[in-house]
Amino acid sequence: VKRPQEVPFRTRAFAAVGMGLIGDESVVQDLVQIMDPKRKEAYKDIPICAIVGLGIMGSAGKDGVGPLTEILSNPKVDDLIRSYAATSLGKIGDSAALPVIRKALRDKSLHVRRSAVIALGLLGKPDDAITVSLLRNEVRKGTDQQCKNWGCISLAKIGGADAEKALKEVVVSKTGSFQAFGALGLAILARNSGDASKASQYLMDGLKRVKDQSVQGAFAI
Repeated sequence: VKRPQEVPFRTRAFAAVGMGLIGDESVVQDLVQIMDPKRKEAYKDIPICAIVGLGIMGSAGKDGVGPLTEILSNPKVDDLIRSYAATSLGKIGDSAALPVIRKALRDKSLHVRRSAVIALGLLGKPDDAITVSLLRNEVRKGTDQQCKNWGCISLAKIGGADAEKALKEVVVSKTGSFQAFGALGLAILARNSGDASKASQYLMDGLKRVKDQSVQGAFAI
């Protein structure tokens, strides 16, 4: 841009997001170049926003799937950058990324694990038994409450009988924010399936039974 000094890093980062918002496939390779860990940018905002830009593009960013999976699976890359790679892979929607994202559920980084839970909800299908089983296990036995909460929403987005069963278990047997996310998830699943009968009685019963007002609010919503 012919400036005598460097372009401010935030301006560069926002430019990457702007390229993604425009969504022309011709920018994919530019964004891939900017997010390349070998560049060793001084500010992580720049590769993160390039990754976000690819995710915003959805399926138009499919040529970035390979580089994004490499970033996600590389433990030498900053954990926050890797976490954004996971969610952008989910938004692009290419199922080829599923094996890497499933593996990320067991990553040492909490940022990466939480993003993997979200990404699986964007990519999984009701007949994807592996992904549904992993999310059900996270909801039932996970150690991080945020992963468990967001796991409810991801199961809801995927749908299917197994996801529905897991969410009903949460609604009936859990308390606090976990129960609230279970209720929201069950409602999302029912709405997406077009069959309110799958959820209405559980939600009505929960609204009458729970005492915590914030949880009641989730049942009401």
